[in-house]
Amino acid sequence: MTWRATAAIRIRRERLGLSQATLAKHLGVSKSLLSHFESGSRQPTEQQITKLAELLQMPADLLALGLGRLPDDIAIVLDDSPVTLAAAVRSKVEAKAINYPTSPSRTLAPRRAMSRTPVYELPEKIDAEKTSSSYRAHSYHTKVPPEAIRPFIRAFTKAGDTVFDPFCGSGMTGVAALMEGRNALLSDLSSAAVHISRNYTSPCDAPAFKAALARVESSIAPTMRWLYRPLGSDTTVEYTTWSDVFRCLRCGDEFRYWDLMGNRTGADSDRITCRNCGSTSRKSELEWVGEEPVQSHTSSGSNRIDTHAPTREELALIDEANGTPIPYWIPDVPFGTEREMWRAAHQSMSINSVADFFTRRNLHALSALRHVIVSEGDCRVREALMFAFTAAVNRASKRYQWNAKRPTNVMTGTLYISSLRYEWNVWSLFRRKASDVLRYYLEFPSSKATVEVFHRSATDLNCLPDQSVDMVFMDPPFGSNIFYADSSLLWEAWLGQLTDPAQEIVVNKHRKEATGGKSVAAYGELLGQAFQQSGRILRKGGRAVLAFSNSDDKVWQALQEALNQAGFDTESVHVLNKGQPSIKGVKGRSGKEHVTTLDLLLCLKHRKSPRQLSVRFPPSEKFIDDTIRDYFVRCGGVPQQIDQIYSAVIRTAIEAGHSVSGITMPAISSRCVALGAVQRSGRWILKSDTTANSTADFVAGYLADPLTLPITTGSKASNKAIGNARIVGGRNSALYQAHSYHTKVPPEAITPFIEHYTKPGDVILDPFCGSGMTGVAAAMLQRQCILSDLSPAGIHLTWNHTRPCDPEKLGSTFAEIVDRLQPQFARLYRTNHTDGTSAVINWTLWSSRHRCPKCTSEFLLWEAMDRETGRLGTTVSCPRCHDQIKRSNLKSLGSEPAWISYKANDGTRIEREPTAADIDGALHFSRSDITDWYPNTPLSPNREMYIRCALQLQNIKNVSDFYTNRNLRALSLIWKEIMEVKDDRIKRALAFAFTNTAWHGTRMRRFNARGGQRPLTGTLYIPQLSIEVNVLEVMTNKIAQLKRYYTSYGQDMEYLPHLLLSNAADLSQIPDASIDYVFTDPPFGSNIFYADCNLIWESWLGRLTDSAKEAVVNRSLSIEKGGKSLAFYSTVMADSMREIARVLKPGGWATIVFHNTDAAVWQAISDAASAAGFEFHTASSLDRQQQSHKGYKGRSGAEDVAHFDVVFNLRRPLLGFSSLGKAEFIDLERIVVDVASTPRYAKKGLQGVHAEVMRRLASNGATEYLDYAAVKEIWRLHCKQQAAV
Repeated sequence: MTWRATAAIRIRRERLGLSQATLAKHLGVSKSLLSHFESGSRQPTEQQITKLAELLQMPADLLALGLGRLPDDIAIVLDDSPVTLAAAVRSKVEAKAINYPTSPSRTLAPRRAMSRTPVYELPEKIDAEKTSSSYRAHSYHTKVPPEAIRPFIRAFTKAGDTVFDPFCGSGMTGVAALMEGRNALLSDLSSAAVHISRNYTSPCDAPAFKAALARVESSIAPTMRWLYRPLGSDTTVEYTTWSDVFRCLRCGDEFRYWDLMGNRTGADSDRITCRNCGSTSRKSELEWVGEEPVQSHTSSGSNRIDTHAPTREELALIDEANGTPIPYWIPDVPFGTEREMWRAAHQSMSINSVADFFTRRNLHALSALRHVIVSEGDCRVREALMFAFTAAVNRASKRYQWNAKRPTNVMTGTLYISSLRYEWNVWSLFRRKASDVLRYYLEFPSSKATVEVFHRSATDLNCLPDQSVDMVFMDPPFGSNIFYADSSLLWEAWLGQLTDPAQEIVVNKHRKEATGGKSVAAYGELLGQAFQQSGRILRKGGRAVLAFSNSDDKVWQALQEALNQAGFDTESVHVLNKGQPSIKGVKGRSGKEHVTTLDLLLCLKHRKSPRQLSVRFPPSEKFIDDTIRDYFVRCGGVPQQIDQIYSAVIRTAIEAGHSVSGITMPAISSRCVALGAVQRSGRWILKSDTTANSTADFVAGYLADPLTLPITTGSKASNKAIGNARIVGGRNSALYQAHSYHTKVPPEAITPFIEHYTKPGDVILDPFCGSGMTGVAAAMLQRQCILSDLSPAGIHLTWNHTRPCDPEKLGSTFAEIVDRLQPQFARLYRTNHTDGTSAVINWTLWSSRHRCPKCTSEFLLWEAMDRETGRLGTTVSCPRCHDQIKRSNLKSLGSEPAWISYKANDGTRIEREPTAADIDGALHFSRSDITDWYPNTPLSPNREMYIRCALQLQNIKNVSDFYTNRNLRALSLIWKEIMEVKDDRIKRALAFAFTNTAWHGTRMRRFNARGGQRPLTGTLYIPQLSIEVNVLEVMTNKIAQLKRYYTSYGQDMEYLPHLLLSNAADLSQIPDASIDYVFTDPPFGSNIFYADCNLIWESWLGRLTDSAKEAVVNRSLSIEKGGKSLAFYSTVMADSMREIARVLKPGGWATIVFHNTDAAVWQAISDAASAAGFEFHTASSLDRQQQSHKGYKGRSGAEDVAHFDVVFNLRRPLLGFSSLGKAEFIDLERIVVDVASTPRYAKKGLQGVHAEVMRRLASNGATEYLDYAAVKEIWRLHCKQQAAV
C-alpha cells in the first residue's frame, strides 16, 4: 500500500470523526481488517474500494490507484487497447512542451539619465513590407515589421543599449534590435507570443536543425504515409476539401453546401436556396448535420496537383483514422461561451474543444509529430522544431478556408470556420514551414547583441529595476480589435500553456463585466498600469515609442489618459503603413466597417513634472478643417480613403496635445462634406486651387482634378464590332520610340479601333494606360480621353507622351545643362588614346570573375566568350586549362571592367582592353563621394523579380545597387540640374528623357556583340556581361529622339488627356455611364510584374506603385510568403471589368487586348467580362511586333510564351442585360486542327495558330480555354499526320 492511500484512508476517517470500529461497521468488515487496510498489510477488494471511497467521500479512481490497483476502465484498456493507455501516460509526460522563464537571467543596473538629444531624422510616414523572411517564418495576428522599428532604435539608442518591449507579440522589436546591434528584453502575457519571440530572436545552429528535421522525417514517415497515402498507390493526399452538410428546416432535405456553392467564385455565401423546396435561408437558420470530404488534391512527387472526387481508397484513409484511437497526447482544452471569439456556429458544428478544430486524421498527424519533436534531446533545436510546428498548426486546422481557384491562407485574428474548408497534409505544411525556419536561421542577424524573452504581464514588471532600459517600444492590444488569448488558443493548446484571459488588456464586446468581460474603462486602467511600469524602468531622458490604431474615440481617450497618468508626453507622431491589412483592415478598406488600416507611432518622453497631469481639450472645428485641407494638398489631389484622412487628423491632434474625443470616421466624413469634398465609392476628393500646384512629389503635377473629367455627350454607339481584323503595330516610329516600356500597343494599332467605335469629341477611357499610347492615338484623332494607371511611372510616361512640348526649347535647355556638366563628365569617363591624347569612354563592359574548379586559376567570363557571335553556352572553356565548365557551377568572385569603347579626337570609335588606369578610374568611385541626392529605395528579397532574377547573387539590396558608383554619380548630377529648371513643361520633358536614361544606365544593360546594347524589358535581370554606358551620351541621344517625337506629335491638340493615378478596380472618380469607349491592355497574369519593373523609374520620381493592388499572379513567391494567386488576379480583373461596365455608356464598346499561355488566366479574363454583363463579339488579332524578354523566348521556342495578342470586342448591352449567351459546347481539338489547316495561320507557326484559336474562343465567349501546351500538342500531332500524308 502506498503512502497516498494510507494517508487518504486514515486522514479522511479522522477528519470525518469516525472511529475504526464505526467505519469498519459501515464497510462490512472487521475492525482488525480495516486496521490492516490502513497499515498496508492487506489489500481491499474492488467492491470494498468502491464502498470505502463512498464512505470517505473520495474519488474511487484516486483511491484505487493509490492502493496499486488500476480502475476498471484503465484495466479494461490495458487488456483491450494499450494504445489508449499509452496516450494517457504520454499526456502526463508531454502536456507541457516547453517552459518559459518569468524574468530575465541577467541582472540590470539602473542607468544614468540620458543627456543627449536625438539627432536622427524620423520620417513622417513609414511604409514597411510584410514579406521579409522575419515575416514568413511564423504567422502572428499582427506585427510591426522590423523595418518600421529600426529607425526609432537608431534615433533613440546607441550600439550596446537595451531596448524593452512589454507587449512583444511575435518579437519583431527584438529582431530590429539585433539588426541595429542593440540588446533587447521582451516580455508578453501570452505563452504563444513568448514562444514565437524566443525563436525569432535566438539563433539556432542551422546544420543541427537540419539534421534534427531529417530525424523527425525518418521517425514520422510511417505515420504520415498511413494517414495520407492510399493503399496500393504512389500518390499522396496533399489536401482535402470538406463541406458542411445542412438540413433544410422547411422540407427536411439534407444537402452538401459544396453542391450549392462549390462551382461559384469561392465566396462563403450566407444565403442558401434549398434544391428540394426552393426556400432561401441563412446558414444560421439551417440545421448543421455533419461534414463530408468532397474533393481530393493529390500529388505524385511533383508540384502538379491532381484534383478529383475522393476515391474509395482515399475515403478509406479517413475512415481508418476516424476509427483508430490516438496514442499520443492531444490538447483537450475546452472552448465555449467563456471565450470572446466563441459563436453559436461553433456549438452547432460541435466545436467544444481545441481538438474539435481539427479533423481526426490531422489530430493523429499533429499529435504524432509533436510526440517526435518533444523527444528531441537538444533543447534549442527542440524549441525551433516546435516553432515550425506551431507555424503549421492553424493551417492544419479546419480554419483553412476553401477558395475556388487555389488555397490562399488562414485568416488571422479570428477563429471562424468556413462551410467549405481544407484539410491539409500536416507533413507537407510542417516541411514547408520548417524550410522557412531553416532559411531564417541561415539568415539570422549577425550581432554581438543578445535578446532575452520572458513570460510576464506588462502590468507586473517588478523583476526589472528602475531606469534600467534605454528605450521602450510598445505595441499593445488595440482595444477590441484582436483578442490574443482566443486567437492564440490553438498554438497555446499544443504548447501546453494557456494565456489567462482575465489578465488580457482588451475591450470585450460580447462578454459583460459580470461574466469576466472588460469595459473601455477597465481597459484604460490596465493600460495605465502597464505604461506606469514601462515609465518606471525607462531611464530618464530615454524615449518610448507606442504603436497604436483604433477607430473608436473612446479607446483613444483611454489610451491618452493612461499615458497621462503614467507621466508620458507625446513628442511626435508618425504614420505606419504595413502594406497588407488584417481581417479588420480588409473590412475597413472595403467600407464594411469603420476600421483604419494605418497605425500611428507615438514618440513619448517623461513629463518634467510627472505628478502634474496634462489637461487636454478636443480640437476646434477649424483645427480639424485645416488639417483635412492640408492633408489633401500634401496628397497632390489623389483621392483618399476616409481612414487615411481620419488617421491624419488623429495624428495632428495628438501631436498638438489635443484630446481625440469626438474624432470618429463618421465625424471626419461630415467635415469633408462641409468642406465641399466629393465622395465616390469610399474615396474623397477635395477641389482646391492649391492641390493642383502641389509640389509634394514630382508625380502629383501630372494628375487631373477629378471634378473636371469629361463625360459623354451621348453620341450614338456603333452597332457592330470591328470584326476579325488583323492589326499590325509598328515599333519603329518616333511615336513609339520616345521612351522604352515593358510592353506597348503602338498608336497606329489603336487608331483603327478608335475610328470605328467613336466620333471626334467622344470620351475614351484606358484604365490600364501604361505608357499612354491610347492617349496619343486619341489626342491625334481629336477625342477626349481619361487615362488611369496604378503605376506612377506609367503616369509619368503617359503625361509626357500626350503633352506637346517645344522641341527647340527642350534642346536648348538641355544643351545648357551639358555645357555645365561637360567638364565633370569628361573626368568621369576619361581614358587615353594610344597617342596619349584624352578621350571620352562611350561604354565599359564589366565581366564577372570566376575560378576554374580544375586548375583553380581565376578568369573573366569575357575571356571565355565567343567574340564573333557574342554567345555564351551552358558550358564555357577555361582560358587557362581549357577544361569545360558548366556555367551554373561557376561562383562569382565579383565584377570588373574587361573591355571599353571610346571616341578618339578624330571621331573614330575604338574598342580595346582597359588599361590599369581605366580600371582604376572605374573602381575608385565611392558612394561617399556622391554629394547629390540619388534614390536608395530598399528592394525586398520577396519581390517576384528579385527571386526570378536571382538579384541576391548580384548583391542587390536597394535601387542604387543597380548602378555602378560612377554612373550613380553621373545620374545624380543630371537629376539635380533637371530639378533646377524653371520651366515646368521643359523640366518634365527632361525628366522624361532622364528616366529612360536611368534605365539604360543600370547594370542591366547587356552586352551584344552585334551592337544595340540595352536592358531587357519586363525584367530586372543583371547579365554577367553588362555595359556601363556613358549616361550623358545616352541622354543626348534621347533628347534628339524626343525632339523628333514632339515635332511629329504636333503642338496644337484640341483635347489633352486627363490622368488619374488609381486602380482599375476602383474608378470611383469617374461617374456612371460617362464614357463612350474603352480601349485597354491589362496585365497578362504572370507575364510582367510592372510594380517591380517600374521600381527604378519610380524611385527617381519619388512615388512607388502600391504593389498590394497590382493585378498579377506570382509564380516564384508562394501564397504563404505573400505571393498573389490566380484567385487574387481573377478578383481584381472581375472588379476592374465591373468598373469598366459601370462607367461605360449603355451600348458602348470596350476593346481588351490580351494574351497568355495559361488557360486558367484566359478563363479569368473571360469570366470577369461575362460577370460584368458584357456581350462577346467577334474578336480581332494584333501583332504588336515588339518582343519583351518573354516574347523573345516565345518566338525562339525557348519557352511556351504567346507573342500575338487577341483583342476582345465587348459591348455593354443597351438594356442592361446581354442578349448573347455564352457559347455552349465547343470542340476545342477541331478548332485547333481547322486553324492549323488554314495556310494564312499555319505559316505563322505555333504562335500564330495559338493566337487564332484563342481569338475564335474569345469571339464566342467560350466557357473553356486551352493551355498553350495543349494547343502545341494538337498542332504537333496534326503536323506529323500531314507530313505522313
